[in-house]
Amino acid sequence: INHGNSGGPLINMRGEVIGINTAKIFEYDQYSVEGMGYSIAANIVKPIIETIMNQLPRPFLGIYGETISEEQAEEFGIPQIGVYVLETIRGHSAERSGMQRGDIITSFNGNIIYTMRDLQEAVAQCNVGDSIEVKVIRGDNPITFRLRLGTNDQNNF
Repeated sequence: INHGNSGGPLINMRGEVIGINTAKIFEYDQYSVEGMGYSIAANIVKPIIETIMNQLPRPFLGIYGETISEEQAEEFGIPQIGVYVLETIRGHSAERSGMQRGDIITSFNGNIIYTMRDLQEAVAQCNVGDSIEVKVIRGDNPITFRLRLGTNDQNNF
């Protein structure tokens, strides 16, 4: 295994992939071990690769956001709850519904959203194409959006 071949195939004399290279031992202090490498056997890796390749698309709201910090809550005079929308992603569900930068997501499909992690988990519980309700605060105004979740093909294998 040459340096940089981690993740590459381990091939037998018949050209069959029998594993995936994971690491190579290299010179360390006075010890030098040339030709010593580690691989994961193909029969162990194959079901994992098949699972990844056949994975259903994941639902995607289409925002970049962050948990409301204590500083933001204090500065804007708002409760320290929810996800601040930094940006909506062009062409995705949030933008198409009318959500905007600066909106604060407080509820997703009936679940109160305290943090970005809460929002990520709530979205992950849905399916692509689900119609959901998102409540936001824009300025002093509460707004409710109904939208259909899409998928982000860049995040899927």
